[in-house]
Amino acid sequence: MVSNEEPVQSLYRAIVDELRDVVFRTDAQGRLAVLNPAWSELTGYDVAASLGRTLPEFLHPEDRQRFGPLLAPEDGAAASAGMLEVRLRTAHGGFHWVAVNARPILDADGRPAGVSGLLSDITERKVLEEGLDRDRERAEAALRSLGEGVIVTETDGRIHLLNPEAERLLGWSSEDAVGRRLEEVFRIGEDAWQPAAEPEACLPRACPGQCAGLNAWVERADGTTLAVEWSAARALQPGAEGLGCVLVFRDVSTQRAMRQQMAYQATHDALTGLLNRGALQEALFHQVAGAARDGQPFSVVLMDLDRFKIANDNHGHTAGDQVLAALAERIGGHVRDADWFGRWGGEEFLWLLPATPADEAVRIAERIRRDIMDQPVLLEGASIPITASIGVASFPADGETGEELVRTADYRLYEAKRAGRNRVEAGLSGDGSSVLPMAGRIQRALDEERIVPAYEPIVELRSEEVVAEEALARMVDPATGELVPAAQFIEAASHLQLVHRIDEVLLTSTMERCSDMLLNGLRRTHFVNISTDLLRHRDQVDKILEKALRICERCGGRIGDEKPLIIEITEREFLEDTAEAHRILAPFLDYGFRIAVDDFGSGYSSFRYLADLPVSYLKIEGTLVRRATSEPRVQAILRGIRDIAGELELTTIAEMVEDQETADFLREIGIDLAQGFHFLAPEEAADAVG
Repeated sequence: MVSNEEPVQSLYRAIVDELRDVVFRTDAQGRLAVLNPAWSELTGYDVAASLGRTLPEFLHPEDRQRFGPLLAPEDGAAASAGMLEVRLRTAHGGFHWVAVNARPILDADGRPAGVSGLLSDITERKVLEEGLDRDRERAEAALRSLGEGVIVTETDGRIHLLNPEAERLLGWSSEDAVGRRLEEVFRIGEDAWQPAAEPEACLPRACPGQCAGLNAWVERADGTTLAVEWSAARALQPGAEGLGCVLVFRDVSTQRAMRQQMAYQATHDALTGLLNRGALQEALFHQVAGAARDGQPFSVVLMDLDRFKIANDNHGHTAGDQVLAALAERIGGHVRDADWFGRWGGEEFLWLLPATPADEAVRIAERIRRDIMDQPVLLEGASIPITASIGVASFPADGETGEELVRTADYRLYEAKRAGRNRVEAGLSGDGSSVLPMAGRIQRALDEERIVPAYEPIVELRSEEVVAEEALARMVDPATGELVPAAQFIEAASHLQLVHRIDEVLLTSTMERCSDMLLNGLRRTHFVNISTDLLRHRDQVDKILEKALRICERCGGRIGDEKPLIIEITEREFLEDTAEAHRILAPFLDYGFRIAVDDFGSGYSSFRYLADLPVSYLKIEGTLVRRATSEPRVQAILRGIRDIAGELELTTIAEMVEDQETADFLREIGIDLAQGFHFLAPEEAADAVG
């Protein structure tokens, strides 16, 4: 996929690094997480050494208390946007006056995630404000040299003075501006971010002290607009008789443009320009809240392009990206003004239809489906046919939360795929889906801890002793107590996005079993097959690894040099991207778990995993093993696998070994381990389903 995201990020970094103002960002605990080089120029402190500390640590002691509520509100409330002037300590023992312009950062759930803002050196302005009573001429000289616009008014609100920077920024000459009322020259336009007070209010009779505006638009003399930040204070110092207020402002067009672009990038997909998943989740949250309050139905449409990987493989990923962009633009032509439409991920698109019942949503989805089917994408002379499968869910019939609605739409999208693709599934005619009923069963089983592991023995062929076992998922039937095999629910769980929870149960249960065995003097290797669904839930992976650490500490030195837990990966889960596989497996590899490639021989990319990943075990696909004693070609394949494993120093495991004849043949050709039931001793077979 071609992306322009990296050059854009580099441009932003360059802009930030060149700013004379300090750009900062804190985490949720108020610790500095981002600083640009201007920090060192302003304070003399090293940027790297300052990160992790709080901004109040660098302030004058008298300023810390009033600064605190801006960035560190009590009771977990979000910080409020604001501007504050404080004294910032320098490495040489002195202080600079700075204007702090801060805004809160919220995460996807609307919780406080920190604060970002700017620190602007206003020392010269402070000197000016405090020196008006000492020397008017010197003050005016300082005004002329300032890099900020300064306007001084008379007590009647008419302009007394503009410094050269104010003339430049506003496009007014002093000759034309002096004597005019302030609001004629400093004209704040309509804008989404309104100032705290109009500047003309900052006069002795109308304003008690200081006021300020954040990110206001000012109309220049030629009619163009300029983004500024401003503050104004009454001129009350001795010797300032006849003066009304001093208004100081600065051009923040670059910073504002950068913030707007960064906000756009945070909410839009770089390839298609559509809303991204995070923005859609936020819109879905508000849509549910509004629909619940107003009693209005609305619908969620989830669409996925059929067999898009084939188009990618035939025409290349660049062409695939162009197809996605072209289809996004075409579908966007059907989107109504009130709708929300964006890229959900990969080749999936999500569409929120406010005030739209299910039957109308289905008609809209059908129009989209026919449009996509009837108009192949034309790309460099090639006609690329594309179809889409679509799932529709409606509030409140199909769910009362955003998560429930998307899950139901995903179920129905899966049903549309299973029914032949290129169709819309909405469950309007008595939803006969086998996935939806299974959804409730799996969810209840997880909540009631009825997903349990069964352990299938793995035998060393030379000694015929059980040396390892694989954890297999089972669901306990609440009525009969019988174990439902994974084959009856794992595919549905995958489409319901629940496999990561099943994997977590198997991993934690197996680690507990391993610990109990070691403490009782029995050492076995334990295999657990995990999905990419779990590996991409980093929070759950971290939780599992924390538990693994506690269990390992309990076992002490009994574990030995190699941890006895093996992570099985299935090549069809990872497809071709071994670099991505290595990245998402890294937490387990770093902890010391080893890897087994499952179902070796069932796909086309297995050898890349052997070359690119630190594999320790090779599990030979069971349907090949079952044919071993009767088909010479299969026997040759098995010998070839044995030879490759030997060269790579891998341990081989044959799956589905269900009779003694097969076991004898595998032992004869040098396969190391066998996994299966029927040739085992009765007590071992019983343990396999216990």
